Amino acid sequence: MSAPQHAFLTNRDMILILGAMKSVIRSGALQNYQTLVQALGGDSWELLRRNNINPDALRNPETPISLTSTIHLLEETAAATQCPDFGLRLSGYQNTETLGTLAIVIQSSANLAQAVTDASRYLFLHSPAYEIVLDQHSALFHDCVALRFGIRLPEFIQQRQIIDGCLGLIYRIGRLLSARQFSLRGVSLPHTPIADESVYRRYFGVPVHFAQPYAALHVHRDVLQTDLKAVTPALRQLAL
Repeated sequence: MSAPQHAFLTNRDMILILGAMKSVIRSGALQNYQTLVQALGGDSWELLRRNNINPDALRNPETPISLTSTIHLLEETAAATQCPDFGLRLSGYQNTETLGTLAIVIQSSANLAQAVTDASRYLFLHSPAYEIVLDQHSALFHDCVALRFGIRLPEFIQQRQIIDGCLGLIYRIGRLLSARQFSLRGVSLPHTPIADESVYRRYFGVPVHFAQPYAALHVHRDVLQTDLKAVTPALRQLAL
């Protein structure tokens, strides 16, 4: 008998595999997408199909779907429903359940600083392309830190709706975890406003700075030590 043939991955194969992994996100990211589209008079099934997302995939939040398709979906939905703040509005329909098991870990952190560390460490489980970084020095406020969010993709894609939505959700989760003691001072976005600036101000309750180098929430540095209502340590360990 001849020796078994072994398949070896070339560097190009590895690059393609890693690139494909980065372009995936849990379908939980579209939590209540269909509800909002219906409220706006749109056809969510048609929009999902046009962007190659099986509507049935949204039944299980752990189902992996294409991140690129999700980004295009949100941009197209905003245009189709004539709702320029769709991404931001969608975050208002979402909660910690969007993040699945990661939410349990974050909610059971000792304080906000630990919650940010946990989110940064395990966010790849939601999408390998997502990144949260705590910058100890805000470029806008001397007494603040910057909670920066970004999406790393190999190609340029317009990300305005998903960036707005993700930053809006991070803000909502921060307020929820800290019992509304999330001392937000300002918001920075890498794009120009896609809705009236007053919409952003009303949502975040603070000035929003556009066309900045990165997307971030700028919070007073003391807020990081805000104690959280910790979940049972055993539950945290199980989630980890």
